[in-house]
Amino acid sequence: MPLKTLAEASSATSRSRAPNWQIALGLLFLLAFLARIPFYATHHIQEDAYITFRAAFHLADFGQYSYNLGGRASGVTSVLYGPMIAGVRLLFGVHAIAAVSVLNTLLFLAGAALLSCSWFTEWCERLLLFAGISMLPVGLMISYADMEIPLQVVLFCAAIFTLRRGRPNWITLAAILLLPLVRPDAIAYSLILSVLVLTFNKAKGILAFGCSFAGVGLMLLFNKITTGAFLTATMRAKEVAYHPDHSLHGILNSAHFVLLAHGYLLPFESKYLDPLSALFTVVVLAGCVLALWLARGQIITLRLLLACFAAGVLIPGAYVLGGVLFPWYFWTCTWLCFSLACFVLVRATFAAGGRSRVFLLVALAIVWVAADGAQWLTSRNIGLQEYHYRAGVGRWLHTVARPTDTLELEPAGYIPFFSGLKTYDEVGLVSPLVVQYRTRYGGAWYMDFLKREHPDWLVERANMSRHITMDGIHLSPQDTLWFDTHYTLARHFHYSAANYLPPGLLLKLMKNGTHPDYYVYHYTANH
Repeated sequence: MPLKTLAEASSATSRSRAPNWQIALGLLFLLAFLARIPFYATHHIQEDAYITFRAAFHLADFGQYSYNLGGRASGVTSVLYGPMIAGVRLLFGVHAIAAVSVLNTLLFLAGAALLSCSWFTEWCERLLLFAGISMLPVGLMISYADMEIPLQVVLFCAAIFTLRRGRPNWITLAAILLLPLVRPDAIAYSLILSVLVLTFNKAKGILAFGCSFAGVGLMLLFNKITTGAFLTATMRAKEVAYHPDHSLHGILNSAHFVLLAHGYLLPFESKYLDPLSALFTVVVLAGCVLALWLARGQIITLRLLLACFAAGVLIPGAYVLGGVLFPWYFWTCTWLCFSLACFVLVRATFAAGGRSRVFLLVALAIVWVAADGAQWLTSRNIGLQEYHYRAGVGRWLHTVARPTDTLELEPAGYIPFFSGLKTYDEVGLVSPLVVQYRTRYGGAWYMDFLKREHPDWLVERANMSRHITMDGIHLSPQDTLWFDTHYTLARHFHYSAANYLPPGLLLKLMKNGTHPDYYVYHYTANH
């Protein structure tokens, strides 16, 4: 089909004529929500979410917004999300985490609906786009991983929706103001929206930039009040612990990782898809560019698509320059890029006629079901490893440790949450004291910390059984002797899917997943 025909197929700007299309959208919304129930059952929740849960639950239960009771560090980067979770805890008590998953799903689906109604005016196109982008694998994961990403999505999409007729209003400005309060990288989304507003109205564009800067100011003020510092402790901790390489070589390595090695534009996270990273990067970005070309005759729509494309491409670029890369940082960007590709598919579907359209719809449905099925298997695997195995370490510690004991480890989410112990994390995300040791003693910080602070329990990976710290530092003979004298191996945890699943096909599939062993050491010497 000629591209010109494809571009003109849905160029009509008339308002949707079907009187009950909103009812159809509501039914699709409900179906998309119900489709997530099997994913809730996987217990796939991002590790970092349990850092937020712990601090927020402390705020709700004890009035202290802190990771460790009595401390000031919350470990939460979001100004809005932590207090929001605390409110959910007050309302739903022990069922708060399940309620958070439902709330996040509703927020994300609302964002997907707003985006669908922003890009198209015809009801049938809106419905098909919503069906596609709401059920993207990364969209599913955003819904139930319980990070603050759904809040980011709904605010960004709400602003895009208000601009669909080129007239920014107070909702646009409110979204721009609030985005920096969702998480620090959302400042970029706020600025992109400010530029977009500027293209429609210069006066309101200047006001939008003022709202964006005001949001940044409120974020810094909140951090200063709650932690005593303007920047979050997590930002400083990552810089100190991970030592990101900001040289040209380091930036190129980061770009290779994001685009070619573990591509952020893969349809779902899987080590088996990593070799296809370059292919998916090229195909999805080509789809994004094609979406812009198709909308070239619709000035407002083109601007909206350009803003989404900028967010999907420029923000990963900023992370590449920063050098600290975790897959979930890119979820919103991934979803926006795939949504742009879906824009092309919707145009193609309605440009086709008769049997061709039916064939295309059936083919797309098969692809979506297969991708979502693969995402469910991935989440089931992660849920086994995280909620059952890793959290099981914390549950065991809860049964054997005294309430006054202290814990040191690297992953600050599941294990500390379920153990309930005062925790020092080895990166320093929730432990300013660890950052102080790292800054003062460099690579020698680990043993100095053990000798001075005497944490009662250590949870380490296999490297410590060889007397190597998480930073790759080999203990000296003297430090090895001190460690072996003062710490005794209390339990060794080894992951096997067979411990959690009955024999069968699912177990065979889950056996492909691996997780590091955990070694739990107990301080046995006299303090």
